[in-house]
Amino acid sequence: MCCCKRSPHLRPESTPAHAMRFGTAVEQDGAIRFTFFAPGVQNVQLELQGLREPLPMVRGTHGWHQLTTSAATVGARYRFLLPGGTRVPDPASRYQPEDVHGPSQVMDMQRFLWTDAAWRGRAWSEAILYELHTGTFTKEGTFSAATEKLDYLCELGITAIELMCLSDFAGNRSWGYDGVLPYAPDSAYGSPDVSLATWLGPLRRFVLAHPWDVEVWEDVPFCWSVARRAERKQNGTSSSGYSLGFFRSVLRKRYDSEPVSMMCA
Repeated sequence: MCCCKRSPHLRPESTPAHAMRFGTAVEQDGAIRFTFFAPGVQNVQLELQGLREPLPMVRGTHGWHQLTTSAATVGARYRFLLPGGTRVPDPASRYQPEDVHGPSQVMDMQRFLWTDAAWRGRAWSEAILYELHTGTFTKEGTFSAATEKLDYLCELGITAIELMCLSDFAGNRSWGYDGVLPYAPDSAYGSPDVSLATWLGPLRRFVLAHPWDVEVWEDVPFCWSVARRAERKQNGTSSSGYSLGFFRSVLRKRYDSEPVSMMCA
């Protein structure tokens, strides 16, 4: 039996998920808004599974392409079609059911309500950190299996868990430093709740470990996305075809140095 203190801070009041300006969003009438950042191209089309023809997106200011359509629903799979026929997943994808080369899937992130608004974490002086690799921590290698072992970690005296990189990567196993889609937890670690098409399930249940008075952190190495840029291009998951020029110009203006990847050293 676990001897860990159970936090009293969970409360029924809820907080909606953060809304992003890019990726997908569900409008009040149920239509889906797709927003794609591609300053390097003039024309982008939306390819929806189940539709014979792609749908043209509208190019706005600063390289944003957007389309709102009732032809898509929550759970629909989609890609962006670039000039020349290249198909790419959504760089703001929330779920990749067929891995990084496959289509993205529309998630309704606003359906999930956080219920831990009153929880403020623990004092840094109490931190006993456990770095956890989801794929190797349990035999199953999933978020759900890891959640079942929270009592075990508590009994060890752990008060903070750092999840190693979760961004979707090619294949079923990786350290995570070659992740290419930062907003999509890797599908090998668990699938979302199909009935709600949202990450109500495995990852969010793990993050809501506050009844154990355990903090959950995530290792998010954004700088690796620059250092591994060439490798990703060879792997077919680079954004070089539609936005690399923009990021290169911004980084040069800000840091006035090359190679940019040295910022990670």
